[in-house]
Amino acid sequence: MVNEVRVSEHYSRKNLFKIIKQGLIQEGVDLDLVSPEDLSSVDEFHIGGIEGTRFVSDKLGLSSMSKVLDIGCGIGGPARFIAETYKSSVTGIDLTASYVKAGVALNELVGLSGKVNLLTASALEMPFCDNHFDATYMIHVGMNIANKKQLMSEAFRVTKPDGFFVLYDVMKLEDVDIEYPLPWADKKSESAVELISNYESALENAGFHIVEKENKTKFAITFFQNMIANTKKNGPTPLGLHLLMGDNTSKKISNIFALQLQGAEVKVCGPTTLIPKYITSLGVTVETNLKKALEWCDVANVLRVQHERMDVKYFPSTREYTQLFGINQQVLDSLDKNIVIMHPGPIN
Repeated sequence: MVNEVRVSEHYSRKNLFKIIKQGLIQEGVDLDLVSPEDLSSVDEFHIGGIEGTRFVSDKLGLSSMSKVLDIGCGIGGPARFIAETYKSSVTGIDLTASYVKAGVALNELVGLSGKVNLLTASALEMPFCDNHFDATYMIHVGMNIANKKQLMSEAFRVTKPDGFFVLYDVMKLEDVDIEYPLPWADKKSESAVELISNYESALENAGFHIVEKENKTKFAITFFQNMIANTKKNGPTPLGLHLLMGDNTSKKISNIFALQLQGAEVKVCGPTTLIPKYITSLGVTVETNLKKALEWCDVANVLRVQHERMDVKYFPSTREYTQLFGINQQVLDSLDKNIVIMHPGPIN
């Protein structure tokens, strides 16, 4: 069972504000002229960084008059982004006192203390009255909270009836085992990653009406591909998420990247006679047009037909099959993007 004290200890970092200031100096930033953008590489502690914050905030329907709640605010990156972008007043809560302490100091450093208020508090027992906030959001927090029912009930309680609650979390598309450590937990007993259906049930039971859902798997894969490539090329920067994740950052990034790949969308393409009848029940979609399938995908796992081992003809001729489903340089050159082609494997 996930324990709040252990969660706080997992994230806790000593002298975090001092370390971030040193990173800013190393990057050539004048400490008298620090902007929220200067902090984005370290204070946007979630998949997608500032782009992730942007698509969350775009859904909240904010104005300069809005009172906004950030559940699990960390050191306050998204809260500062919203205060700066929308001129809204943002309150953030987080279990980890060292994060809140650093966040309060960063608010002052960028001149947003009057717009952003960060508190040490539990998402399961929020210190606010009912219907207090115009909008509420939560970014990568549910993975540390096993009691989704209480979490969603508290979010519903403090949000006004006509307000939006936007949730951006790492969730399971299917019930698979996960390798640890990960950014939010060093081992399984500290993690509360759950299926999307569990989130939906908790939201609806709390009183929320789900108006929109979006799968960000491709977005996450691209984010980690770029992060890994940049780190390999340039090494760690003075200011980055490694300051929050600790010495095993690279292992955590590798594992969460693998987790996202496990949730990748899958489409099969080929003649209908070679496609299993019930394959769509596995969450797989079917495409019979090769060009459309290749334009859609990022990776193509190519199979070769072992015609000599088939005792039934599944298509009229090898020539027709090659014309319709064969992949060659001409086919690849006709695409609008580059894709990865996996080594052909046999089917029969």
